[in-house]
Amino acid sequence: MSPKVDDRTAAGRTRRGDDGRNNDGRRDVRPRDGGHRNVSRANGRSDRARASDPPTGGRKTKQRQNHPVSQDPKRRRPTAGKPPQRAPSKSTGKREPVRSSVEPQLLERRRQISLDGRNRLWQRLKVAGVLTLAAAVTTGILFSPFFDIDTIDIKGKSILSADDITRISGLSKGSALVAADTSAAADALRADPWIAFATLRRSYPSTMLVTINEEIPTIVIKVAAGSALVSRNGRILEFASTDEKMESILDRHGIRPVAGRLDGRLVDGIGDGSAAIGSHVTGAAQEMVRLSEHLSAPLRQRLSQIDMGSKGDLKLLLTDGSTVLLGPAERMSAKVSAVESVLAQVDLQCLEQIDVRNPIRATVRRADGCKLSD
Repeated sequence: MSPKVDDRTAAGRTRRGDDGRNNDGRRDVRPRDGGHRNVSRANGRSDRARASDPPTGGRKTKQRQNHPVSQDPKRRRPTAGKPPQRAPSKSTGKREPVRSSVEPQLLERRRQISLDGRNRLWQRLKVAGVLTLAAAVTTGILFSPFFDIDTIDIKGKSILSADDITRISGLSKGSALVAADTSAAADALRADPWIAFATLRRSYPSTMLVTINEEIPTIVIKVAAGSALVSRNGRILEFASTDEKMESILDRHGIRPVAGRLDGRLVDGIGDGSAAIGSHVTGAAQEMVRLSEHLSAPLRQRLSQIDMGSKGDLKLLLTDGSTVLLGPAERMSAKVSAVESVLAQVDLQCLEQIDVRNPIRATVRRADGCKLSD
């Protein structure tokens, strides 16, 4: 008796025919050997799928194999920061680091960098030595007697002497030309009240060129404390407490400026005296300086003194004893022209006063009892 065959297996599987279909008419996709598909762990693809891939030209694909981590302490990977170690040497018994093929190249590169650094340092030291030697030689030459100041050439002087200018500047013959402080010397010259502008320039090998512009004295203003010599720029050049001292100053410089008398101060806020030297006059004194600049040479020869009263009225005292009334310090040019016309056209016999306070209508007054000769 043949055994009874069940269409279903013990596991509940359906029977598959020769055509690959189950008894229910559906195709069974399982392999015929009843096993499972061999799926690679590396990429999750089956053997049948890999077989359908195009050929790779004969090159074998190396598959990754998973090996268990070795527990042998001799084969453990080195820890971070430590190079791999060789087996103990038979001669020394110590482990030696494993040297790769790249390490000699790195060592050679480091050696080359160190050598280049030493070469650059040596080049810099040589350049510094050459520059130091050149500076020492140049300094020795410039400070030699060949480059001493032998001549001080001064241009622009007319009143001050060469000795005065040399003394004021602080220069001295025989000193090193290159060491002379030209800025300090120029400042010292400009600080002197007689010098309005000054420049200095070296001319090698042994000449110092000095160029100055002097202040031009124009008037001596007499005040209660003494007399002041004032330039056309209004700068006080000298101050003398007595007329004799002022005459000595004028004789020393060989000048004869206009004389003036002022009822007041030369400089507002500064006491009259030596403290005012170098300052510029203000107020009424400044008006007197402006008037002296308008005077012509013939009128200066006839002039004895410019007088300014306490009310600010100007008048001229002439050498023949007559007086010219100018009035306030305004329209000075027209008033001076009127005075010059009167002196050129009018008979000066018994002349006592000329009034040009109104320059358009100048008047003349003669002394009482004066009889003009034909």
